[in-house]
Amino acid sequence: MPELPFRFRAATSTLVGILAGACLLVLVLAGAAGAQDRSSQPAPAYLRIVEGDVLLDRSGEMVAADPGVPVVTGDRLRTRRGRVEVLFPDAAAVDLDENSEIEFQGAQGMRLSSGRAWLSVPRESTTVYQVDTPAATAYNDSPGEFRVSVLGIRTLQTELAVTRGRGQLVGDRGSVRLEAGERSLASLNDVPSRPETLTADRFDAFDQWAAARDSREPGSTPRLRRTE
Repeated sequence: MPELPFRFRAATSTLVGILAGACLLVLVLAGAAGAQDRSSQPAPAYLRIVEGDVLLDRSGEMVAADPGVPVVTGDRLRTRRGRVEVLFPDAAAVDLDENSEIEFQGAQGMRLSSGRAWLSVPRESTTVYQVDTPAATAYNDSPGEFRVSVLGIRTLQTELAVTRGRGQLVGDRGSVRLEAGERSLASLNDVPSRPETLTADRFDAFDQWAAARDSREPGSTPRLRRTE
């Protein structure tokens, strides 16, 4: 084969160098964009407080339920003689009582299968959280403090109690909106009850634990969640 002219070989070499440089530049830019995307993503929810017997089920495997462990979609938390708090990226928190089970279904979705949960949504948050239960679904219509309870054994009911803010309880045949200091009950295939006034005798050790949780953090002030 005849040898290529020198000018042609030089032009080819220059073209190859330009293409290699362009490919390298594309790879560098893609890597930088990926790193920027990852850095801009909010931190996941995580276990903030763990007390007593708490289990974290992740895809059928038990993961150590230690403070600081991330909580991702599909995770289930089960408590026996223990309580736990999950903190979300917007500083909202869910406190889970003893003998309770909750599954995290997404960034704003949860399913409470049994027991009780406190949802605390800070004033700065615009997130609407959804808590599904066997009998109804509870929503926060504003920042505030909300207690969701699964009651009964054979005939399950759902109670939504609002101590601050506004909430909504949606059942199979209707819904009810609640203001601070009100509660409602919902049963399967029924309309949620009309709003009732919360009284002090409906608050117990779990409510006190949830109200005092901030005091366990240095420099924080306990929040009162009691409406009488």
